[in-house]
Amino acid sequence: KSVNFYARVKLSYKFYNGETLLYDSNATTGNVEGFKPSDLITTSANFFGTNWVDGGGADGYYYYATGTTLNKFEKGTQTFVDLFATDAKFVIEGEGFKGSNDLEGGGFVVDETTSINKIEVYLTLETLQGDATAEQAKALGWKISQKVDFSKVDEGKIVTSVNGDPVDEKLNVTINGNQTKLEEVKFPYGEETVLEFDSKNVEYVELKYSDNTTEKFYELEASEISATKNSQIQVLADESHGTVKGYIVGWFSDSEYTGFAFSNTVTMSGYGDDLITETLPNGQIAIAGYFGSATNLTNLPTSLKVKTRSFKLKIEPYTSWMEFIDLFATKESMIQYPCYVNGTKYDDRDALDAWAYGLEEDADFMTKYPTITITFDAICEATGIGGDKKTVTAINGMAFYMNKTLTSVEIPEGITKIGGSAFEECSFLTTIRISSTVTELAAYCFHVKPGDSAGPEYVIDSAAVANLTESESSLVWYASKLYIKSDLTVGAYITGSCTKGTSDKAGYDMYTKNA
Repeated sequence: KSVNFYARVKLSYKFYNGETLLYDSNATTGNVEGFKPSDLITTSANFFGTNWVDGGGADGYYYYATGTTLNKFEKGTQTFVDLFATDAKFVIEGEGFKGSNDLEGGGFVVDETTSINKIEVYLTLETLQGDATAEQAKALGWKISQKVDFSKVDEGKIVTSVNGDPVDEKLNVTINGNQTKLEEVKFPYGEETVLEFDSKNVEYVELKYSDNTTEKFYELEASEISATKNSQIQVLADESHGTVKGYIVGWFSDSEYTGFAFSNTVTMSGYGDDLITETLPNGQIAIAGYFGSATNLTNLPTSLKVKTRSFKLKIEPYTSWMEFIDLFATKESMIQYPCYVNGTKYDDRDALDAWAYGLEEDADFMTKYPTITITFDAICEATGIGGDKKTVTAINGMAFYMNKTLTSVEIPEGITKIGGSAFEECSFLTTIRISSTVTELAAYCFHVKPGDSAGPEYVIDSAAVANLTESESSLVWYASKLYIKSDLTVGAYITGSCTKGTSDKAGYDMYTKNA
């Protein structure tokens, strides 16, 4: 009622002999000669209502308008009416239409060899067009809705969020419950739209406008608490900047991540079926792995925002099982569980080790495994503005197992537990500082057999560690020196294994390992 418009409807037919198409009113070739739809079908006089106009040709078009201008509906005093009359119907009639229950064949006879006994009638609303300008429509309270169409932009790409390198990934996006390919995404201008990707690794979407400005939208915090934990990003295309001419998807690249992996549990002792794993209280996490190559870890995180991301860890290059297993051993502390190798799931480290070390006997190892990629999800530091705030209170079992780059590590205030074998076989560690908040050391957590050094030095600020009466943590097995804060009580485990000497560190008593 508020804007001038016209509508166009097309009426068309298909005629069949059984399932064989004989005539299509939309086709220009291939139809049966000597037959036309009006031989059999006509429409009732009031089928289109009083405001419809017959196009007057053989194309089957009818227009909704007043008069014969066929270009708009004059508002005037006219009120809105139904597009079709309430008694609209199709009339099928013709002298040659024959057939009965007890006779074969039948139908409308076209000639001696052709009859029609199946008819399909189509009525299609092809056009509904208003002729109001954008200004007129806005004044009337109408909104001209346009959509951003990624399939029509000048450029669309996925890049790593750190270095901006191209990423070879295919993404699907769900909008309002409907999934589509990234390159076919459509959403309205001026409306907040949530794009949910089929990946956990999308950090932002950047829109590029025709006025050469850009706008970046970051991952929602709701992603982390969703059922899938897949990346959700809310976009709002601003039409005041013109049209969207391109887009960039920022991708979390595991190859660029050099931080820590985290877990909600900490393994304190045991192996295989005897593992004792504790679930940390809500809001707390444990350091569970390390993706970096720093030699001095004096800044372990104690409070940060984290996200769940997907990782692909490639074990390469190798030319034999022995070379593979050497690489595998140095990277295994990065892997979180469950993980997948060529589609096979491994629920824990023992299961993965059994697979990897069992390949030694496979004579076709290089043929079957020319490359190996291990995939898994890991809780890691959130690099965008989203993420879930957590406090780090533990170091999980085997978190740094066999790390050959570490030379010194400082356990910060706030860490209370160090899990089993956390630093086992870190053979180049020379200095280890244990803060005052550490209260529990698990089996073999410091089984640090020295490499080229005389053994690690320990700086102990923890009363609980200094006062140990016995321990399986291997704290002093290979130690060269232990510096214990002077006001702490030293227990039988250290006094029975070491001798107190003259300290060269102010505020600390020094103990050296007995021969």
